[in-house]
Amino acid sequence: MPAVEEMQDILDEHLPYEVKMLFVTHDALYPPGRLVGGDLNVVLESFCIHARNLIEMFTRKRGERYVLATDYIPSYSAFQGCQSEISDLYKKICEQISHLTYDRKRDPADKIQTDKHVPRARQLLEAEIKAFVRGLPVADKQVWDGAAAKAGLSQYDL
Repeated sequence: MPAVEEMQDILDEHLPYEVKMLFVTHDALYPPGRLVGGDLNVVLESFCIHARNLIEMFTRKRGERYVLATDYIPSYSAFQGCQSEISDLYKKICEQISHLTYDRKRDPADKIQTDKHVPRARQLLEAEIKAFVRGLPVADKQVWDGAAAKAGLSQYDL
């Protein structure tokens, strides 16, 4: 189990950063068509990396020194009712963004789509972030609230 100071540091800086970057990159990508070429790829990859980090935080089990939602809320169970969908999105991100594989997708319909996958990933993650924040113990919630305000997350109603 991580030290209390480490856990508070995550809530005070690192988690708000991940959440903010997810929302900022989403807003740059959506609605689709505003970015093209390399600019589109850079922002899409950034969105996907932040989405992947958050999905892993919510779904990973014990191991190594990854930040886990269950570190804060031991009984936490993520993505109720949409586990298959989030698993599919996670798999797409890993296959297409995070890992260099021989199973490259060539058909645009098989690739991560800014008009379909990006808004849905944000919707699923935003709901999960809200559930996580609601479930935080009081002291952790206070740390999160202060950090979320510093990070400018109040506009996202978390």
